[in-house]
Amino acid sequence: QLMLEMDLSINGSGSTLWELYYLGLPNILYVLADNQAPVAERAHALGCSLSLGPIERFDPRALLEAVQRLVDSPEERGQMSERARNVIDGSGVDRVTAAFLSLCASRVAA
Repeated sequence: QLMLEMDLSINGSGSTLWELYYLGLPNILYVLADNQAPVAERAHALGCSLSLGPIERFDPRALLEAVQRLVDSPEERGQMSERARNVIDGSGVDRVTAAFLSLCASRVAA
């Protein structure tokens, strides 16, 4: 519910990112763990997120500039939102469940 009420998010590039994308919430990313780096890079390249890199290189001025840039540009936030929603269709649980049940059925049959 809180995410639905927001216009912009500042977050790590972990699994919460997929929820933000489903909601179409424009976001600024930080890499909080090494395994998040490829996700943040790809998200930035696709224009779904604005990545500011590893949290260890946090620069308050860079964050302020990124926030100001997105606040001042409803068009950019709208494009980011649309791109993010196109990445996530909300049917992942159904696909994973179907694959799991299929795997179980093939193991039982064997």
